[in-house]
Amino acid sequence: MAFILRRRAGLYARVRVPTELAGLLGSHIVRTLRTSDRRKAQTRGAWFRVRIAGIFEAMKHEANAIVLGKDIESLTNSDLVGCDRVRLLADIESLTDAQRKLLKTRFAFLVARSERSLDDDTQDLRMTEDVLLALKDAKQVGLIEGLRQVPDGQKVQKPAVKQDKRANKKLSELLDLYFSDRTLSDKTKNEIRATARDFESEVGKKAIKDITTEDVASFKTWLQDKPGRAGRAQSAHATVQKSLGIVKSFLRWAHGEAGITKEAVGQNVLPRKKTREEKAPLRLAFSPEQLGVIFSSPLFTGCHSRQQLSQVGKSVFRDDRFYFFLCVLMTGARVEELPNSHLTDLDGVTCLDLTKTGTKTQAGARIIPILPALEKTGFTAWARRRVQDGGELFRGLHAPKDWSQWSNRYLASIGVSDREHTTYSLRHAFRQMMRGANLNLEIMNKIFGHEGESVGENYGRQLLTKEEAQAFLQNVKPPIDFKHLYQK
Repeated sequence: MAFILRRRAGLYARVRVPTELAGLLGSHIVRTLRTSDRRKAQTRGAWFRVRIAGIFEAMKHEANAIVLGKDIESLTNSDLVGCDRVRLLADIESLTDAQRKLLKTRFAFLVARSERSLDDDTQDLRMTEDVLLALKDAKQVGLIEGLRQVPDGQKVQKPAVKQDKRANKKLSELLDLYFSDRTLSDKTKNEIRATARDFESEVGKKAIKDITTEDVASFKTWLQDKPGRAGRAQSAHATVQKSLGIVKSFLRWAHGEAGITKEAVGQNVLPRKKTREEKAPLRLAFSPEQLGVIFSSPLFTGCHSRQQLSQVGKSVFRDDRFYFFLCVLMTGARVEELPNSHLTDLDGVTCLDLTKTGTKTQAGARIIPILPALEKTGFTAWARRRVQDGGELFRGLHAPKDWSQWSNRYLASIGVSDREHTTYSLRHAFRQMMRGANLNLEIMNKIFGHEGESVGENYGRQLLTKEEAQAFLQNVKPPIDFKHLYQK
């Protein structure tokens, strides 16, 4: 399969993700090379390929560190005993959603840092070839040196690792040593102790060296059949995943400490798949009644203070948080796109510019005309003042660091949040507003940041014309009246 792909006018690098990381990062990584010139793309692609290989190796070690509960700098050889593809794949499957999100964020950061240097003109083709040849030579030299050390007719033998007395200790007897190796909260320590008790209660108090994969599988079955909270017939998927991950991580550490060189037990034992109810719920748009509750809540009509925005009071602060919900509803912007957004002018039409931040998809880089209702609340004037003062939109003094977390908590505090309704539901409501305006599907996709399904829809889609912007402004109407929020 081609390493460099052409998409429309641009060229992209496509790199296969190692099998053990595919469950976390997907099967391939595709990144723009920021050029349409084939020769320059080959140069940049070669550099990116070398760097991404290094990033993959770093991610494998970071995944091990998270599973073991250690800093990456403190990993020892014993931690990496039996560190093969199958085991690492099982480890990643056992990570919690929060841990997986952390690794993905770290990976995105490392890739973005590599991408920033793609435009360096000093990285010419000859330099790239020198690097690749050096890597090839180093690999060959390593193989040759290794072969020289092996007498004819003999196989390479791994050095034997002597088992110590810890191999005869029970799981619960190694807990204190396990805790001394890492910095853990009291809550986490209690969870590990409880899991160790449950494991020994199910499989018996065996010595570390005698625990088998069948024991881990038996513990998994016990976990899955155990009644869950709130009257559930069985434990939740997240509960099983967490407890099973604790046991496998502990056993791998214990085997490393005890010098047990056999394949770590239980690493291929995975929890059941999530049920339909446990999977991410379908997000629904807020109804007009729910929107009425949101935009008549204390944040908009009078709150107690900046620290108590959901408590009724006499203060209205027209700051980042005041305009956040309004902006998501009336532009359809994703939560993560707003902090680095800014205003732009399209032939006299004021628009929210997401060309720098709308990067979830290629179509995400877009501009969105500011609806009259949003402008009347004072948003445009506020945004222009922020820029003039050298600030960024939605990154002011009182802006939350995590907009998604803050906004969902606020919605919960005023009673309009549930599994189907979150901050993202405002984006769904915006899509409904456009459907109700009977806009052309191509215009809707341009403004909403979705790829068109047909080839014809994608021609010229990078630009929103003045006529398309005016059609949007004339036909799209908010589902509720915002007059009480208009700035006088």
